[in-house]
Amino acid sequence: MTEKRDIWFSGPLNDAVSLVSQRNCILLVYIYDDSEKTQTLNATLNEEHVIATIKENTVALSMEKNSENAALFGQFYPIQAVPIVYFIKQGTIKDFGIETTTSEEIVEKIVQLNEFVTPQPSPVNNQLPEQPTQSHVADTPSISVDTAPTIPPVNTTPSIPPVPSFSSDTQEAKAKKEKLQKQLEKSRKERAERDKQDAKEREIKRRQEAKLLQEAKQDRVDKENKKYFDQIKKERLEDEAHRKKVRDQIAKDRAEKIAQRNAEKQRSSPEINVTPSNIDHANTINLNHDYSNLNIRQLDGTNLRNKFEASDTLSTVREWINQVSHIYIYIYLQNRQVNQYTCII
Repeated sequence: MTEKRDIWFSGPLNDAVSLVSQRNCILLVYIYDDSEKTQTLNATLNEEHVIATIKENTVALSMEKNSENAALFGQFYPIQAVPIVYFIKQGTIKDFGIETTTSEEIVEKIVQLNEFVTPQPSPVNNQLPEQPTQSHVADTPSISVDTAPTIPPVNTTPSIPPVPSFSSDTQEAKAKKEKLQKQLEKSRKERAERDKQDAKEREIKRRQEAKLLQEAKQDRVDKENKKYFDQIKKERLEDEAHRKKVRDQIAKDRAEKIAQRNAEKQRSSPEINVTPSNIDHANTINLNHDYSNLNIRQLDGTNLRNKFEASDTLSTVREWINQVSHIYIYIYLQNRQVNQYTCII
């Protein structure tokens, strides 16, 4: 926290501007408020490499949005957003940063702007040495103006030895530039490593999400398949129950129809009264059944009729057929011979 407080200039604004002119460096102005964005930007500015870069290469001012310094600064430069960090060089705003700016970007902005800052040589005192005043000459009683010894002419352009401060400033600027470049390179490497690690983590996260998505998809498919098979099973059971119900209804209808028919038959059949006349009629029927009339058709188309007793067997019928057949054959032959004789005559 002490290092953070040391990077901010604590004097008046005019003194800060004068110090920037003397050091020929960058003026960094940070305008903040009490918002969450300010806390985010504060966290970025509190990183060690950012603090070291700001402390070594800039004059940093921090102003609260409603302060007098901020109002004075706003008269010369527009305050477009809060919080904001302005990078001013030679009186011109060259760049700025907001809460989304990373620490590497802030360091890189400072390094890039510092490369264009040319070190100025330290001013050399070219004034001539002061000549003794008239009063001082008058105080010397032994020397008058007329008798004063001749003073050799003073070279108004004193010889100026080579200014070592310019070369030293140049070397210091080069060393500072190399240091900043090393810091920038280090920041870039750290950023590259973080990006690589972030990419790796993103890839791992992507694979995990893809795996979860695949599992969820497979689970959904399994549930749909189970639901589909359960539906088919349910439909089959319903169909089987419906068929059984239909079969039972058909069997019931058949039983009802059979019972109805039997009842109709029973209602339609007359009752038989047993009387003496009925008994005589039955005996008569039985007497009629004592004989059997047979009609036998032969191969030549003739019919043989005879009355047989009910006790006669088929052998009796056969014997009768044989006897009758011989008679009919003889008659047939006789009739044929007569026909032949008739034809001859």
